[in-house]
Amino acid sequence: MSVALVLGLCLGVGSVLGPHFAKPWLAARHGLTLEQPPSAFSEERILLDARSPELSYRAASFGIQPDSEIHRAIMAEQEAILAAYQTAAEQAFANNTSELKQPWRVETFFTQTAKAGPLTSVLRSDYIHRGDNIHRLQFASSMFSELKPEGFDLADIFDLQPGISDRLDELLCRLVSQEKNRRIGRAAINDEPLVCEDDPVVSFLEGPPTVFTPSTRENQFGGLTFYFEPGRIGSDREGEYIIHVPQTTFRAYLAEPYQNFFAGAPPHLE
Repeated sequence: MSVALVLGLCLGVGSVLGPHFAKPWLAARHGLTLEQPPSAFSEERILLDARSPELSYRAASFGIQPDSEIHRAIMAEQEAILAAYQTAAEQAFANNTSELKQPWRVETFFTQTAKAGPLTSVLRSDYIHRGDNIHRLQFASSMFSELKPEGFDLADIFDLQPGISDRLDELLCRLVSQEKNRRIGRAAINDEPLVCEDDPVVSFLEGPPTVFTPSTRENQFGGLTFYFEPGRIGSDREGEYIIHVPQTTFRAYLAEPYQNFFAGAPPHLE
């Protein structure tokens, strides 16, 4: 699998690991101590557990077979992800003049959300606990197709005739508006009203991390799920927005080869 397929899954410059994890490099560069090597956790779905004075990092996967191409691609990015967080934690320590410096704690989860035919998707969720009592949640996602190992993304499944992209943006905007009304009592982003017909604000194809949604029908997708991290479409105190888009609302816009992979409904929306 090309490293390009995990675009968006890495916070930093990716590098492909060899058969052995670069334990001496990590120890020499960052003073990190690996609790166990990644290979020891393959069956338990724990990918990596590492510690340093500035950082506690743990990565785990859910629903991903240890010997699969997706698993190998994710493992190939662990060194870069860990190094990026270690560098950020070191910089935060250097800028912190307090005598009580608390290490960062980062928990990263890779979840295979759904699979149908040659298609699947992976959601990455990073829970970042900074020593200054600031907590952040970040999302990233990737879509995979066995038929396009060189790279695959959301736009590939749609027949993007003129105007289709605008209709998809309006669809997502309306669902965001519904969730905004339910949660905070008004359809607005930072007090600016959402006007989906004229200016949808959110982008369906180039917007937040997006994954395939399971279906009530076996081996099918029930829709798509969009993940807006806290602060992206509202204040931090509103938290994250997770928007489920049933396949019935966009199936007419799918390219013909992909229509057969969408049927039924997301289980929680049936």
